[in-house]
Amino acid sequence: NDAAVIYPCRDSTNGVWSTAACAEPSGGALHFYSAGEPRVTDCELSNSTGSLGGAVAAVAKTRLLMSECTLSDNRAAIGGAVRVTLAKLVSNNNVYVANQAEQSGGALFFLSATASLTGDEVSRNRVPGAGGAGGGLDSSGSTVTIRQSHLLSNVAENLGGALSMGASSTLTIDGAEIEHNSATSGGGIALQASTLKCERSSEDESASGGCNLRHNAASNSGGGLFVKSATHLDIADSEIPDNPADPGGGVFADL
Repeated sequence: NDAAVIYPCRDSTNGVWSTAACAEPSGGALHFYSAGEPRVTDCELSNSTGSLGGAVAAVAKTRLLMSECTLSDNRAAIGGAVRVTLAKLVSNNNVYVANQAEQSGGALFFLSATASLTGDEVSRNRVPGAGGAGGGLDSSGSTVTIRQSHLLSNVAENLGGALSMGASSTLTIDGAEIEHNSATSGGGIALQASTLKCERSSEDESASGGCNLRHNAASNSGGGLFVKSATHLDIADSEIPDNPADPGGGVFADL
């Protein structure tokens, strides 16, 4: 990546900010390690490469606020554009497009994290590796809230074309259009040992609510939604039409 590289990592012994203080050199453009509450706004991050988080990594007691940014054509093994571990992400009105991760989280990867996405677009991201999960977003042991967002045309080789949630993750969706995504199982969403809640909080009838899974596809099971050993499943104010798979075009559930 030819752009400036910023590593706001503080050495706990002397308080100096430096690249050497970063516990793990990931995040091809931006790496925030125990960095407080950084704000990234009105930006373009593209063609970056990092092992964990192609463009951005937020780690360890960081609360990253990102808004009005476009993250495109970034690459990583995990978290094609963004990786958040033991940290928090507040993502508002961002576009994550055409990013790629070999293993999981084509655009976003969360591990023991808390994240909210509002007004975001997550589209045309890919996880092509064998066993790949979460073409748009992959979560492990995290709490994720998605509001008024679009997840479109993402692809995972194995689980969760748009979203893959595992290891006791919790996913709350309040108005998301999840369309034209594909995977082997869970063309739209794959849920394993995790919780999913689809709801409507807005009284504005023109605003979408719940989980709207349309025109997703799975070559195996769960064209719209694949559920295995879910701890809790609560779907309201949602639509799940035209999601081909065999078995379970709309929903495949092995509880």
